Amino acid sequence: MSESYFFTDIHCHPTLRAYNTPVTHGQRNLWEKTYNPTYDSSASRWARMQTRDILKESQANLYNMARGGVRVIFDSLYPVEKGFLNFRKMASVVFGKKKADEVLHTITGIDEHQLKQLRRNGDYFQELLAQYAFLNKGQGKSPNGQYQYQLVANYDELQALVTQDPNAMAVVVTIEGAHAFHSGLNQGRRPALADMKRDLSQNIGITKSWKYPPFFVNLAHHFFNELCGHTRSFKPPAYSAFNQKRGLNKGILPAGWHALHEMLATDNGPRILIDIKHMSVRSRREYYQFIESYNRLNPSDRIPIICSHTGINDFATMKESIKKADKPGKNKNVDVHNWSINISAEEIQHIHRSGGIIGLMLDKGLLGSHTTLENIKKLSSPAEKKRAFLEIIARNIFGIVKAVGDKSGWNLLALGSDYDGLITHIDLYPDTTHIPNFRDDMVEFLKATGYEKEYWFGYEPEEMLRKILHDNTMEFLKTHFQRTPQLYSEPTLATIQ
Repeated sequence: MSESYFFTDIHCHPTLRAYNTPVTHGQRNLWEKTYNPTYDSSASRWARMQTRDILKESQANLYNMARGGVRVIFDSLYPVEKGFLNFRKMASVVFGKKKADEVLHTITGIDEHQLKQLRRNGDYFQELLAQYAFLNKGQGKSPNGQYQYQLVANYDELQALVTQDPNAMAVVVTIEGAHAFHSGLNQGRRPALADMKRDLSQNIGITKSWKYPPFFVNLAHHFFNELCGHTRSFKPPAYSAFNQKRGLNKGILPAGWHALHEMLATDNGPRILIDIKHMSVRSRREYYQFIESYNRLNPSDRIPIICSHTGINDFATMKESIKKADKPGKNKNVDVHNWSINISAEEIQHIHRSGGIIGLMLDKGLLGSHTTLENIKKLSSPAEKKRAFLEIIARNIFGIVKAVGDKSGWNLLALGSDYDGLITHIDLYPDTTHIPNFRDDMVEFLKATGYEKEYWFGYEPEEMLRKILHDNTMEFLKTHFQRTPQLYSEPTLATIQ
């Protein structure tokens, strides 16, 4: 076993999972393992078969976190987008409405009551408030009394908590998708820009007044939110099930620039940083240009670029990464996932110059290409499969370091697993209890193979993994999670049952 230290994860979804899935043991909370509902029907069996690489039980519940030694958790709140619920329209044609819902329950784990609530709800911001209230309310001891979790508002609180209590987990609030501030619900004519700006300013202001405001927010997610273009994110078979065409690959829109300025401002509350994951390449390029200009003019107030959960593509530039459309054929006869949702070498350099951070996700479908994964399936030896998966992960890690080209590239990397985000997890590491195994396996792999040794830049494998799983996240928090205590508003929603 390697040296002892706690792990960090800058992107996962414990609240999203606990809030939306059926309760099987005790009360609804972030601790217990939850399971997707199952049905003895052809529709449910088809769904399980089609999505067999997506785990049908919780990956990032807090008991799992405790067993895996993960003690700094960036919990990504996410009001479920209406585009997910539109899956029912396609499935209804094949299975009928009732069976279509069974498919949705089987794949996502969302329980029947919650699905009805999501369909009725016409306000993403109220859904965000409800998730935050649920997370806030659950703080304190675990049901077995052995552990606790606490939300933290700044680095000093976090450091004090993890230092004083070896069984405590510090939770940093983040949000996936700025639709959470109530945009992207208009399928017809877009509302007046002035009205959108007013709503965005109000809701971002409310969020900044929380006792634990989000550290960062993704401007985009899976579907068009009237703020910026998104990139194609759904791989087969979901590629055909969800329509992402509206707003795909657009740039940043006027309402999006307004939301960016409101989040990054410091005269309306603490700064909320921006996570570029899921933004279109055009939107990302515009944001990089904005940040580089701002940082050049404000050297004492530099803003870091965050990409919380990603892999690399095989392109040197953003321009090259979008020459071909993001379709299944783009992932054949290459090693890594080549869609533009992953970042090119040029983007890694932008993030590096800003002093940013990149979270490596543990989704095999976004780390390896279709060809690579099909070749792994053909391997009969467990040892060969393990080595092949570790090589996929290493290829993504070293692709980031090589894009920087010097030792400082190792300062960029963190873990952003995306557990409980409906990922196709790497077979070896289905949930957070396996993070210590991931660490030890990667150390052993690097020592045995000397993989890309010229890019170790003097680090030993144990040091590389410690930087990815602990040091870089803590250093980033120490630099950028410096917020002074403020007056705040507590959640006002009714108790979550």
